[in-house]
Amino acid sequence: MYWQPYSNSTALSSLDNLTRFDPAALKAIGYQDVQYDLADLVPNILRPNTLKDQSSLTAKKINITYKESLKTERYLITFKRLDSSATPTLKKYYFTNPAIAFQTLAKQQELAAASDINLGFQYESLASAEQNKEYIQDKISSSQWSASNFIDLTIETIKSNLAPKSLTSSVSLKRKFETYPAKKFTIALRSIDVNYSNYAPKAQIISKPFTFGYNVKNLTISSDTSFNLQSGNSNQSYIKYYVSLDDGKKWIQISPIENPFNGVPEILSLNENIQNFGQIKGVSYLNAPEIPVETTSIRVKIEIEKPRYENTTPVIYSYQIAGRVEQI
Repeated sequence: MYWQPYSNSTALSSLDNLTRFDPAALKAIGYQDVQYDLADLVPNILRPNTLKDQSSLTAKKINITYKESLKTERYLITFKRLDSSATPTLKKYYFTNPAIAFQTLAKQQELAAASDINLGFQYESLASAEQNKEYIQDKISSSQWSASNFIDLTIETIKSNLAPKSLTSSVSLKRKFETYPAKKFTIALRSIDVNYSNYAPKAQIISKPFTFGYNVKNLTISSDTSFNLQSGNSNQSYIKYYVSLDDGKKWIQISPIENPFNGVPEILSLNENIQNFGQIKGVSYLNAPEIPVETTSIRVKIEIEKPRYENTTPVIYSYQIAGRVEQI
């Protein structure tokens, strides 16, 4: 048995699209501190069939208490112009959406203003309002719009009450049933053994030398890994990759090409002597004597670390290196 919302008030009408009642949907649209009495929907464990046995119970209402989402400040562009009365006076107007290009210039100015603040075009940020204010000033500078129709052009801030308000609304629910056809099996257990293994928090893999027929000029690495971090610092790297051009004496860090760029180079340029103006982001340029002149033998080192306080471990299924060589 489950509950399905139907025919609710405007504030909670979004629940009507749900197959099953789920208060988390209210949080998704900005409501806070959603509370209701779970006992109204879930029976006591001592009488689990109470709601199912009530044949007359087809629908019910429950109360939900919630808080409205915080309101942010909005911005309006305002100006003054003479109205069309017998004795023209300066009247305040609000700038709406930029006018349609196919209208005449006079019609554009008319469509660009509204006398009611509810019709004004509200901007989410001050930067957006400033941009559209410049749009008007450009029209005036190019003599397309009359400066007399945009007197005291300014930006106003709409002050909102930032304190959320607590509200209570009733939700109408229908009782629904869902049947799952199933077979029942019995499994007999003779005994159960519980074992565990302790693993080191860190591990290291060092490959045999990868040998190329010619000097490598560009080097990349790619890997197939699995790692689901539930909490903590997701920006920390728990798998690190290195390559060595001198049989392990010096290690150079490199990032797999599948990973987002995090400051560690994804491409190593070896002995290409490229000037600074020709260098690009994500590439590390290494030249002799910092590295050997001969770059035909390459080792790979991978360091793996298990996150502290996390019940998960990085897994590496495979990796490969790719090199662009210089054939002489």
